[in-house]
Amino acid sequence: MSIDKDKWIWHKRNGHVSMKTISKISQLDLERGLPKINFEKDKICEACTRGKQVKSSFKPKKYCLHSKTT
Repeated sequence: MSIDKDKWIWHKRNGHVSMKTISKISQLDLERGLPKINFEKDKICEACTRGKQVKSSFKPKKYCLHSKTT
């Protein structure tokens, strides 16, 4: 497995945490099995991109406020 693929796997395993945070965890040896590689943010994964998208609002509906009285 390449180093580039390895760091993205760790990014996903840790709940899509930032590369800066993974780097700190690696330096402090807080997670078992985490390799001592440089975790630099070179791109954003697809799931993170989708999670940060803003949904467009729905078109407003026109309601008739007048009601028929009997």
